[in-house]
Amino acid sequence: MMTLVDSARGLIRPVLTLYLVILATVMYNWATEFAARDGAVMTAADAAELVKTIVNTLLYLVTTCVVWWFGIRPSAKP
Repeated sequence: MMTLVDSARGLIRPVLTLYLVILATVMYNWATEFAARDGAVMTAADAAELVKTIVNTLLYLVTTCVVWWFGIRPSAKP
């Protein structure tokens, strides 16, 4: 039973990281597609702001996941 728990615990971080990165990338693709397709409905400034927000969120998300992934490891014992 502990092997199953350890396996699940070990998969949480990489799976969560991959999921969040894929989700943010899909959101970025949707936003750029929406801005290109329906550009007449929203102003160019609104479309640019939407894409900028998605890019900033994607960079923040990836940075947070990578720091969490590598920064939480215990230091090596002397």
